[in-house]
Amino acid sequence: MSETTSCLKCGKPGTESSGELTPDKGRVIKVNHSDGTICEFVEYDSISTFLDRGKRTPDLELKKKKIMKCPVCGEKGRVGNYRRNKNKKFYKWSYLIVHEEIGGFWGKNKKVKRVRRCYMKTEDQTNQILKRLGRSGDKV
Repeated sequence: MSETTSCLKCGKPGTESSGELTPDKGRVIKVNHSDGTICEFVEYDSISTFLDRGKRTPDLELKKKKIMKCPVCGEKGRVGNYRRNKNKKFYKWSYLIVHEEIGGFWGKNKKVKRVRRCYMKTEDQTNQILKRLGRSGDKV
């Protein structure tokens, strides 16, 4: 789905392409301009989707998809997500796989159990997780 339109972020004309689905039910839109710059922003289906983006829904199919073989170490684990730079690039999500518990606790009140995690550092590892969750940009 590539079409030449004016960018909603900067107003310059460019080619718009749809990216991945974010965990908060948005879609990353990338606009490639003729001068080589790229603008990225998140677009939601409706206002109600934007307002309900933080609410969790009990989706059993998604829960089954969240258990997968880790691309880093090869063991099974649960897929998690987080935002590295929430202030500047709030639309950029990073992924990790949570494995078994290790001894000890952490946090202010020492109530959260420590777990072993593998962070996805390459684009290929992230794409494997996005395909597993059904959020890759291929299925537009």
